[in-house]
Amino acid sequence: MGGRGGERRKRGRRARAVDFAYKTGSIAEDIVRTEYLAGIEMTRAMRADLQAVVEYRRRLVRYDRAG
Repeated sequence: MGGRGGERRKRGRRARAVDFAYKTGSIAEDIVRTEYLAGIEMTRAMRADLQAVVEYRRRLVRYDRAG
């Protein structure tokens, strides 16, 4: 287990927003919504054949009750 020469690290961020809207009244009452997803991830190469990954995601769903 030598020095730090072989270590490789990578970080990333992701975000997404999706709006679901339906024109049919009966469907729209139940499933019109907006979803937000954000996350971060970190990867570290421990050895040539082993890597550690840490990921955190947060999802928020908002339903439109106005109809």
